[in-house]
Amino acid sequence: MTISNVADTSAANASKALSGGKSLAKNFDTFLTMLTVQLKHQDPLSPMDSTQFTNQLVQFAGVEQQINANSNLEKLISSTNLNTKSQALGYIGHYIEADTNQVPLQGGADTVTDTVNLIGGKATFKYTLAGTAATTQIQIKDASGTLIRTIAGDPSSGAHEFSWDGLDNTNTKVPDGAYTVTATSTTGSGAAVATTISTTKRTGSAAFSYTLGSDAVTCAVVIKNSAGNIVRNLTAPGTAGRHEMTWDGKDTNGKDLPDGSYTVSVAALDADGETVEFVTTAYGKVTDISSDSEGTLLAMGKVVAGIEQVLTVRDAASVSN
Repeated sequence: MTISNVADTSAANASKALSGGKSLAKNFDTFLTMLTVQLKHQDPLSPMDSTQFTNQLVQFAGVEQQINANSNLEKLISSTNLNTKSQALGYIGHYIEADTNQVPLQGGADTVTDTVNLIGGKATFKYTLAGTAATTQIQIKDASGTLIRTIAGDPSSGAHEFSWDGLDNTNTKVPDGAYTVTATSTTGSGAAVATTISTTKRTGSAAFSYTLGSDAVTCAVVIKNSAGNIVRNLTAPGTAGRHEMTWDGKDTNGKDLPDGSYTVSVAALDADGETVEFVTTAYGKVTDISSDSEGTLLAMGKVVAGIEQVLTVRDAASVSN
């Protein structure tokens, strides 16, 4: 994931202290004009009480001092923000621990292969066309080379993902195992369009921690995808305190899941059947940073955290158990 760098809007917008100073100066000019008129037209036998406009002058002076103080505070905040942004650059490429329940799954790569593993009656693969075709045909064969399924694919150029439900051409479920997939694409004139088959090969994992407030009799870590669907349940220690875990990026059926943001929660019950409170943190490699007038954000793949959520900075070796 790439976060677009956002320009600091504080430079583009006028300073609030500067704006307040201009408003005060305008009001002070109006005050002096009115005061001069009043003095010119006062009753000589009953002159104006100087205490009133002296107090007003003192109030104007107090407001002016406050505006000057605000201006200095703005400069200090701007300097602090600039320093924070400069420090954030040093996080890129490093692994951090952030106070969040969003765990980044990073390190997935597409591997060109004609072998697809059917697990739990499901298999997902990609086919990529080098150019636009008129027709694309996908064929799936079993270990003996027998054609069991023919599928009409998308003939448009680029990568396409297909989820096979494990059915053959007669809508009969075939057993789990390794199958060979080929794809043939041709133009309207019959010319071949290069088409490759690939699957996601997980080369990285996701690491996180959870801390239980008290001992639990039963404890499991629940991992959900961005759609809120449960993709994996992990048995976890139920003792009170902090525990670090590594998830291999596979779902319940052993399928490698794509890179992305996943939510981690803990289902823990004590001896009385009451829910045990918990907090989570996540580890990830910082890939991007973004700063604006609101703060500085760090991206760990598709998981974004504020710089104030960073708890530790680690090397890759210390993240895994």
